[in-house]
Parts: sequence; structure tokens; C-alpha cells
Amino acid sequence: LCIGTPAIPGDRLGPEVGSLLTQYQPANLQHIFGTLDAPVHALNLRATLTTIKKQFHHPVILVVDAALGNEFQDGFLAIKKGALRPGSGLGKRLPSIGDIQITGVFCNLYGNEATNKMHMYSQCIANGILELFSEESSSINCRFIVE
Repeated sequence: LCIGTPAIPGDRLGPEVGSLLTQYQPANLQHIFGTLDAPVHALNLRATLTTIKKQFHHPVILVVDAALGNEFQDGFLAIKKGALRPGSGLGKRLPSIGDIQITGVFCNLYGNEATNKMHMYSQCIANGILELFSEESSSINCRFIVE
């Protein structure tokens, strides 16, 4: 589940990752929600969660989203076990979602710098997810280190 809106350069991380994943979708990465053409954002998140719950029985959901941080956190990628609370940094009350979250932390939402960072980080995240779900690594015993 790739959350964000392409309309705001600093919030398009999720949709960019979703679009990259759909281009190279391996067989064992079955469903991708949230792309540049069909984003999942605050206005349709609840409807998307309803769709997921109706279509799948106990799915494991990997969530990708951008987060607003300060200048010392800018550019960090966080990978955590557990649900993500989208929009919480902006005071939005949206439902928590996911089992594993990948969050890119940025301090600038607008301008060319934000656009360039989103593009660079989305490629990095998509490559990591594709590697995890590739045919070659499907037989590797993958473990997450969780703090």
C-alpha cells in the first residue's frame, strides 16, 4: 500500500514507489495499491482499506509513505514493524494500517529539491522491495531487525 499524493512534491513518495513496482511486478508481489495514476491518500484511504479487507483474508500489508520531519531527520528512511498512522505529522486522524512500514522522512514538501528527493528515494525503496520479492531471493530466509 503506497500512500501519498502526486499533487504535492514532498508527498509523492508512496505513489512513485507504487508506480515503479507495477512496472516490474514480480509474480509473488501480488497486489499494489497506490500509484501516480491511482493514488491512495487521505480522501480515499478508508475506501481502499475497505476494499483490501473485502478482497483478502488476513493480508500482510507493507505500507510506504512520506513523513514530515525536521532538518536533522531529513532524508532518513525508517523501516519498522507495525502499523503506520498516515497524516499524523499533520494532525490528520486517519486509520492505522499495515504490518510493516517504510517511511521516508523529509523536511521540505515543495520545490525541485523535494521532487528530486522523492524520485531518488522512491527508486531506492522500490529496488529494495523488488529484491525482496524477486524469484532469486524467494528461497532466501529473510529476517527483519526491529528495534
